[in-house]
Amino acid sequence: MVALPFEGIDPPDGRVTFDVDVAGISGAVERTMALLFQSVRCAGEDDRDSFRLALTEALNNVVEHSRHPESEPVFIHVGHSGRSAWACVEDAGVVLPPHLLGLSTIAPKEPPTDTLELLPEGGWGWTLIRASVHRLDHTRRAGRNFTLLMRHFDGAAKAADRSSGAA
Repeated sequence: MVALPFEGIDPPDGRVTFDVDVAGISGAVERTMALLFQSVRCAGEDDRDSFRLALTEALNNVVEHSRHPESEPVFIHVGHSGRSAWACVEDAGVVLPPHLLGLSTIAPKEPPTDTLELLPEGGWGWTLIRASVHRLDHTRRAGRNFTLLMRHFDGAAKAADRSSGAA
């Protein structure tokens, strides 16, 4: 397995490949979720749904905006540590502008809050991803983007333990 370029992230437990195609997003997300959550049993349904939403939106961004070469697959590396699960989307698309992830010191323009009609139709994907995970990191190495999505599942353990019959 590949070592990922993020501090505090162990080598991945597995990897899913994904062809750059809108029709393939759903299948890639479900394969990733199945691989990841066979090891992470402490996650409740709401946590899994939040993680699924973030991953779906991240893959949609690769398909719709990255200009990733169609001849190359996207890799989704997955892993877990304790009560946290993560997925790292690796693609060969264009350089991602830092302000999209909120990792830049340049603050993005605040949307108007006084009227819904003034809000833009698109551009909410990264906001949705940030709201659905506890850690969002991005880096670029050797012409490839690495976007890390991590969610902690501390509150879900009791519900999972009760449903499995554990005390």
